[in-house]
This record gives sequence, structure tokens and C-alpha cells, in this order.
Amino acid sequence: MKRKIFVAELIQNAFPHAEINAGILTILDRYFYTYEKYIIADSRHVKAITSIQPLADWEKLPIQVTGFQAKYLLYLDLVMCMRVVRAYFNLQSQDVLVILGILPLSHIVLTFLNKIGRKHIFVCLHGEMEALLPRTKIGLTRYYYRFTQFLFKISSGLTYLILGESVYANIKFLFGKETKYLIIDQPYLWSSEQVVSNNEVENKGEVIKLGIVGRFNNSKNVKECFKFIRGIKPLIEAGKIEIYIIGKVDIHIEEDIRELLAFYSSSPLSPEDFMAYIQKQNFILSFTDRSYYRATPSGVFFDCIKYSKPIFGLKNDYLCHYYNKYGAFGYLYDDVSEMINALQQNQIQCRRDFDSTYELLRSRTSVSAMCNIMASKFDEIGLAPDPLKEY
Repeated sequence: MKRKIFVAELIQNAFPHAEINAGILTILDRYFYTYEKYIIADSRHVKAITSIQPLADWEKLPIQVTGFQAKYLLYLDLVMCMRVVRAYFNLQSQDVLVILGILPLSHIVLTFLNKIGRKHIFVCLHGEMEALLPRTKIGLTRYYYRFTQFLFKISSGLTYLILGESVYANIKFLFGKETKYLIIDQPYLWSSEQVVSNNEVENKGEVIKLGIVGRFNNSKNVKECFKFIRGIKPLIEAGKIEIYIIGKVDIHIEEDIRELLAFYSSSPLSPEDFMAYIQKQNFILSFTDRSYYRATPSGVFFDCIKYSKPIFGLKNDYLCHYYNKYGAFGYLYDDVSEMINALQQNQIQCRRDFDSTYELLRSRTSVSAMCNIMASKFDEIGLAPDPLKEY
């Protein structure tokens, strides 16, 4: 009987995580190319993934997902439990199940099922791990996650997929001696059509354009963001700096801040408008400091590489790991006061060439690079003795 691999995305129902999942599915497609391949996911999420990477060889098993909202967390988890159990008992001994995101009750069920059954299960860890850290920005839902943190010390045969060395460094205290895990950089399918050198940006009159990319909500550390904007008010009013919010604004912005913005929108931007505004920027702003991105990858980091835009922002563990390992891809500071001072003292260079670092980072976080790392782990388990498919 032909072996099978099932990949289940039981949390997302639209575009969030589509880029991550497209990268992971591409790796799995390459390694398990002799397997029958199935994806269990909401049809809207599958559509988002296929807009990035075709899934021609994958059979779609559609489900309906409500989407991740804190108020529906228990309901979503109970539904996930039923789907995890169903998927688990459909597995034969040599089949593989990859869960692209797990919730607490489902994690309990899967752990104890596999402690008995010992099947090939991989669980991808995401931002929920922030809730398990001693100091966290996660709200009340952290208590829901924390009552299951003992599971990571149980020898259940589950293999955890951790997206980044800095993430592992911050969560390794949760693991026992027999915990199985695989550390890779978040895999990304880099599109050459989207790459624009920062040196191509027009900088008429030496106006520095600073962009905040993505949905603008409290996850952007808006308190520090507003402090920064107020701190450079004289430079904005003098026409030396322009601030853009390139994404839908989901929170209230006080009038004194709105007056200082060159652009913001309360509605989602079209892909064409989004790209047009991105390409105008000299820098991408980041206000997520060391209390953020300790156990989850940074979206602004991948925006920086994807659009060839250097970061101008605060230090956090995730950014500093890549900055120290591969070289500068922008300017990072300990606090907002340092950022303000750097602009006031003309310490940043709009045309400084970071392209070599972008190229290196694209290479190291590419799907091809991650294939080799994951293949070695799969080989150890003995899942697929066939050679890697060449492209």
C-alpha cells in the first residue's frame, strides 16, 4: 500500500500563515514525492497558499475553520480535537501527519494518543509559544496555554518544528531530555519579481520615507510608535521625513498623530497599492522590542528581505540573531530615544547598500536550503528512503 502524508492547518482560514505554509508544503512535496499527499484545511486558506505556490499533487480535504479569535478559542480547540483524533486514526504505521499549528486541548489529546501509538507526527510551533514565556505580552489567553506546558517534557514521539534558532534558545527550558524537535529557519519562497533594490528609490529633496508595513494594531507596539512619531514632529513638519502606514489601520489613532502621517488607510489596500507604497519607502519601521518575538518569527524581518528595504527600529531577539549572524540589514536601537536621536543627528544613510545581506538571507531562508536540513531529520527517522526530487 502506498504511504501517505497528511498536512493539517486547523486554525487559519484566510491569508495569515499562507506564506509560511506554502514554504513548508513545498519542502514536504519535494521530500515525500513518492507518497500520496493530502492537505486538510479551509478552502480559503488553500486558495491563499495556491496563489503563492501551486499544490497540483496534493489532494484537498476541505474543512470549515472559524479563524483564530480569542473569544472562540475553546470552541476552536474542541473542534480541532475531533479533527486531530480523526486524522490520527486514519494513519497507517508508515504514514506521516504534519500539524501546522496546535491548540492546548488538541495538544493534550495528540500527546497521549501518540504516547501509545507512536506514529510519525510533526507539530509546527508558532506564536502560541510566547504565552509560555515568563514575561509575555500575551493577554489572558496565556493562562489557557500554560496549563499544557508540561506536555513538552513528555516522551510522546511527537517531533516539534521550531522556526528559528533564537526561538529555540528562548523555549528550550520547556523541553525534556527526550523531547524531539527540528530547528529550521522559517522557509520562504522568494519571488524575484518582488525584489526591489533600495538604491532604486527616488529620494527627491532628501526626504526620508519610513513605512510601517502590515495591519496596524496593538501588536505593532503602538505606544512606542506614537512616542517616536511625536519625537520627530519637527522633522516631519520641516518636510525632512514622511511616515506611511502601509496596511489597514485597526485601532484608533489620535488626531495629533494622524496629522503627522503622510498616508494611512482604514480599509485594506489592493495588492497594487500595497506594492506601490512599499517601493517608495527608504526604511521599514519596527517598534517590536525585546519583549516581542522571543518565541515566534518576525514578520517585519521577512518584509525587509522580501522588499529589499532596510529596517529602522528596535532590537528584539529574532532580529538581533540574524543581524549578528549574517550582517547588517538596517539600523537597530535599544529604545525609541536612540531612533529619534539618529534622525536628528543625520546618522542614517538612505542609500547604504544592504543588498549583499539580503541576498545571503534569501539564500539561507530559502526552501532549497531548508529542504536539506529537514531531509537529514527525515532520513534519521527512516520515513522516505527515496532520493530528493530535483527541480
